[in-house]
Order: sequence, then C-alpha cells, then structure tokens
Amino acid sequence: MRPTLTFFLLCINCTLFAQSFILNQFFQPSLSVSGEYTIDRSLTQDRWEMARMSANLIVPVKSKLGLEIDWTKLFSIKSLTDVKNMAKVKAHQIFWTLRPQVTALQYRALAPKITPFSDSISLSYGVQTGVTGLHLLSKMRILFYSINVGAQEEIRSMNKLRPYGTAIVGVVNFNRLMYYWYYGVAISASNGQRWPVMPIPFFGVDLNLSKKLWWNITLPLQTRFEWKPSRFVKIDAIAGFGTYGWGFAVGNQIGGYDRHYVSGVQFKTGGALNLKTKRGTKFYFEAGYMPFRSFGFDIGRSVRPFANPTALQASPYFAFSIYYGFKKSLLGTTVENFLNF
Repeated sequence: MRPTLTFFLLCINCTLFAQSFILNQFFQPSLSVSGEYTIDRSLTQDRWEMARMSANLIVPVKSKLGLEIDWTKLFSIKSLTDVKNMAKVKAHQIFWTLRPQVTALQYRALAPKITPFSDSISLSYGVQTGVTGLHLLSKMRILFYSINVGAQEEIRSMNKLRPYGTAIVGVVNFNRLMYYWYYGVAISASNGQRWPVMPIPFFGVDLNLSKKLWWNITLPLQTRFEWKPSRFVKIDAIAGFGTYGWGFAVGNQIGGYDRHYVSGVQFKTGGALNLKTKRGTKFYFEAGYMPFRSFGFDIGRSVRPFANPTALQASPYFAFSIYYGFKKSLLGTTVENFLNF
C-alpha cells in the first residue's frame, strides 16, 4: 500500500507533522511506533526545537462480507447485464484506534520576550481514540471515515484539560486512467484553533506515470513522487504542509496555573525510504528541510498574553516509523491489486 491521503495532517491537531498518512496501515489491525525530530540550532532567530514519540493501535470491532440479491428484478431480466445487476457485494469493516504520544519542546527567544517557555525542555502528553471505517460501494468505490476525540496537555494543566475532536469522510474512486482519486471533507474542533470549528474540503489524485513511478497530489496539502524499484523498497520525494497544537500551563499570581495553547504550521520538503519485509513488517524513514515554520500562542484569543516570535529559521527534520500488521483487513485485501505498498 502506498502513502496517501495526507489531509489527516491538517485535520488532526496532534498528528505527526513530518510523516505521511498510509491508507492501508490506517485500516488494518496493527501496531506502529513513530518518532520525529525538528533540529533548530539558530543563533540569529528564535529557536524552536521539537521531538515527538507516538504509538498507534488499530483493532477491528466489526466486519461483514456478503452478497445481496434484489429478487424484485428477477422478472425484468433481458440480458446478462440485468443478471449481474441483481447481485451486489456488501462489505464493510470498522476499527477502534488508540494513539498515545509525548512531545518535547525547547523554545529559546533570541530577544527578551514575554514567553511561557524557558530554555529548558517542556513535555506534553496526549492520547487520541476513535473509530474508523471502510465501506465498499458500487462501481469500485470505497467510503472511508474517521471520528476521533483526544487531548494533549502539559502535566500542570491536566486539571484544565480540554479535548479536541476530528472527523473526516470521503470516497476513493478507482480508475485505470488516473489510478485512483478521492475527495471529501475534514472537520477539526478545538478551542485552541483560530476558529473553534474548521471544515476543510480536500481532493486528491494518484497518477500512474509509468510501471514504477507514481505522482500523488492532495489539495490543499501535499504533492509526492513515488518510485518503487522492487516489491520491498519504495522511495518518495515530498513537499507539503503539516500542523500541530496542544495545551500548556503557566503559573499565575495567586499560586495556581492558567491554561494556554500553542499551535503552528510547517512546510516541509524531503525524501522518504519505505522498506517492507516478506512477513509484512514495514519501516519508514523520512528526512528533509522545512523552509517555512511558524507558531503562536493562544491564536484563537482576542487578548494574547505572550509575544509571538517574529520568525523562525528554516530547519532540517527527520522522522521514522515501524509498523507491524497482525493480519490483512477485509477491504484491504479487496483493493490490494490497486494500491501498491
């Protein structure tokens, strides 16, 4: 299966900003561990260095595969096509997902500023859970959806924890001319965003340029060239956006803590190496450069107590993940001939 549908990077506040979404791995019983690190050694601008570790567990909760026959069409059969239209394959699978994670941040302001972070490392912890599903539609289309709730907070602000929610629904269409294309809408809800609820439409296409080369475009987020020299190796060239955000606490004058929110956007360019073993274990390594990075405190508030940085230096990053699938998913097997890694 090939990495695609990277719009998840935008609709999920606490997702990995460096790594791309992998369709088959998201809808297959599995366990994966991921990590990422942004390097910032700037001496002339504010320093914003971040690392994250996460795990992702996917467990099937319901599946169905069967044949449904419309007997009312029995007496109107005039050709073999009419016989074919009487029967419809019904297939769906629903999964429960659980994703814990921890983020380490080191922020150093170049000039004196009112900032919530010192030059030491700050930690925040998060967990996300929800359901995802795949439903087979007519004419080789698949309906996919994901509904999640989660939270990510610093230890001191746990008593004021505010959860976020995400939802996404879309349709994948398989077409020999374009390989496949997909569309839908993602919704993100969080009190730390510029707008509490953000609907984001998306459209993507995967073009089969040659036997071993593909070009994936996901608007408005990413473009990716993919080259597969063998069954077990794939190399990607990537350019796209990613987001992040979480709550944190700052001591106040009465001895308690006030909760605030940090969020940001980053544009990345880089490459990725995908390796797969004969038993199905997959290794993903991504590295590159972020020519544009920004972040801010309490973006959604009319009064912001902290001074946002004026600029961040372009910085390198790297990320990895190790994935193990327990078994093939019902519809993952159905579309195996269409998707590639």
